[in-house]
Amino acid sequence: MGVRKNQKNLTTAEWAKFTNAIDATHGVGAAAPAYRSFVSVHVDAMTAAHMNWEVHTMMMGGMTMRGVNFLTWHRRFLKLFEERLQQVDPSITIPYWNSVADRAIPAPLANAALLTKWSVTRSWDASQLASQASLNAVIGFGGTFTEFQTALEGSVHAATHNAVGGHMAGASSPTDPVFWLHHSFIDKIWADWQASPNGKNPPGTAKKLKPTNLVAGVPFGVKVSYLLQISKIGRAHV
Repeated sequence: MGVRKNQKNLTTAEWAKFTNAIDATHGVGAAAPAYRSFVSVHVDAMTAAHMNWEVHTMMMGGMTMRGVNFLTWHRRFLKLFEERLQQVDPSITIPYWNSVADRAIPAPLANAALLTKWSVTRSWDASQLASQASLNAVIGFGGTFTEFQTALEGSVHAATHNAVGGHMAGASSPTDPVFWLHHSFIDKIWADWQASPNGKNPPGTAKKLKPTNLVAGVPFGVKVSYLLQISKIGRAHV
């Protein structure tokens, strides 16, 4: 089983493998699915034309998209990107960044040369990060799955996107590779909550996510039920 580590525990060699694999997915010569395909599908998920994907909670043209599939969609998204990196190096898993405890962007992903190479913009403001109290409230939440998901999306999740700023604050947020570490942490929070006495399954487990494919030949639209146990999709956190 692949194990996602806390980013602060990665070795220099592990960081090098991770950033080199990301680098290998960039550029017009990169094998499919290229990095830009992941960015594009996330942009699509935040357009009015795809409100029925129900990925995020947000206002669009006077209407509200509900993030019914926020956690399951991003779990699938994260897994597919991880598999793409593993095409470069099978030993890679996506580390997680607990931005509440470690209130600085991980140094290997703050390398100015890499950010320029990947065309990443930021406007970092650590004061916007969620508090430990906010994180604790989510971790110990005793309500329904829908209420838990709403609380997580609107607190720890949104705060980190806004704190990093730049690309992370908009639809093209996966442009910034810190996106993957942040969502690995969001997925860990969910997985830990699932395993706790408060854990509950989402409604509509027979529903299929959208889109059908990330790119041709790479299926995206699996059933929600497939994503409910992280161990069954070959992942764990430490």
